[in-house]
Parts: sequence; structure tokens; C-alpha cells
Amino acid sequence: MSTNRILSAVVLAILTVCCACTADRAGVDEVPDDPRASEFDRSMIARTYELARTASRDGNPPFGALLVCGDSVVAEGTNTGMSTGDVTRHAETGLISDASRRFGRDYLSGCWLYTSTEPCVMCSGAIRWARIPRVVYGTPQNMGGQFQEIPCREILERIAPQTEVIGPVLQEEGREIRSGFRRRDWKGKEDRPK
Repeated sequence: MSTNRILSAVVLAILTVCCACTADRAGVDEVPDDPRASEFDRSMIARTYELARTASRDGNPPFGALLVCGDSVVAEGTNTGMSTGDVTRHAETGLISDASRRFGRDYLSGCWLYTSTEPCVMCSGAIRWARIPRVVYGTPQNMGGQFQEIPCREILERIAPQTEVIGPVLQEEGREIRSGFRRRDWKGKEDRPK
């Protein structure tokens, strides 16, 4: 058997296992809203959903984030990856980058981050380096097993165990905003060929 055929067989086997795992996890990721979320947390998540709608209207993926110190919103951000051409401009990373320049890292370590969707691996790293002690998110990354991603709770437990993670919060509203996000490109055009 040729090397290419062996490699193709291995890749096919891996893809089969990954697809099976994703299908198996579809029901696992359906979790109720986090009972630890306060009314204040819910109001902040509602605001991140407004920001996510704004991002979508601007031709970007539907994600928003807030930085809160005490009971005041000190910074807001949206995903601007498409409009800026910078793939690292997720709502969280853009917000943390802008806020760290504006306020300084020590200030960020006293703030809480609210985000419309559970932070990805990249954003979790930024949260760690900013030393943000509490993260509250709206919808899970993996809505109904659509794709595999490492949950931010697992990442932050390893790289920033002092960071508290609360979520999901008001996830049904977030699901409505994100519905269709994976089926359309970020400009709102019809499905890409699969």
C-alpha cells in the first residue's frame, strides 16, 4: 500500500472519529443557564447581545464584549475581524487590547469581562495575560455540536485557575443572534458550498 493511501486512510479514520465525537457531544453541550449568574450579570449579557447585533449589522461575526469595573461599564467591544481584516480582533481580544493600552494591565486585573459567547482559546489566553478575575459568557462556543472547541472553563482552569467562569447566561437570546452564523459568511451572503 502506498504512503498516500495509508495517509488517506488515517485521515479518514480520524475524521470519522471526530465526527462521531461531535455528534455524541451535541446533547452534552446543552446545559441550563448558570444559576450563579446575578441579575446584574444578566443585564450585562443582554448588553453584549446588543453589541453582537451591531457587529453583525456592520458585516462582522455576531460577538460583543464588555469590561466592567465595580458596577460601571468602562469599555465595550465587538468582533471587527472582517471590517479590519485582522483575524485577531475578536470581541474579547480587541476589547482587552484597547483597554490595556487605555487603562493599563493593573487596572484590568480589577475588572470583570462579559461576553456574548464563551471565549475561544485565543481569547482565553488574552484573559489570562490581562489577569481578569471573572468572566461571564452568554452562549456556549459549541451550540449543538456544530464544531469542536476547547471550553474556556477547561483552558482557564489550567492557565489561570484564579479566574472564575460563569455561563451560559441568557443563552436562548444568544442562540437566536448566532443562528445562521455558521451557515452564512460574515457579510450575510448565502451558504458557501460544503
